Amino acid sequence: MRAEDERGGSSAHVPGHEPPAADPQEANDERQNEQNAEDVEQRLEELREQLAPLCRSKAEEMALWGYDQVDPDLIWKVAAEDVRKKRTLKIHQVANDILSMKPNRLMDYLMKEMYRKK
Repeated sequence: MRAEDERGGSSAHVPGHEPPAADPQEANDERQNEQNAEDVEQRLEELREQLAPLCRSKAEEMALWGYDQVDPDLIWKVAAEDVRKKRTLKIHQVANDILSMKPNRLMDYLMKEMYRKK
């Protein structure tokens, strides 16, 4: 008999301490999350087309406030990030997020992007 077995080492089986079985619900949840992420991205593309005029309008508004470098793509990137976080896929919710967007939110987004790229 090996010394490890005599001392109750790694090869000894301890009753009641079986490794946890794979949870089929957990695997199903992961697949569902992947599908949901694909659905969110698809919905974002639809919303982007529908809300493009609103993003242009918001960029023009920001230019009036002195933020000349803000373009509609930046407005959309910030709005899309918020959608991914909150999972708000209804057009009126996303439109409201764009309309109520403040320069501070854009600056926060740009700072995070700068740190991500480092």
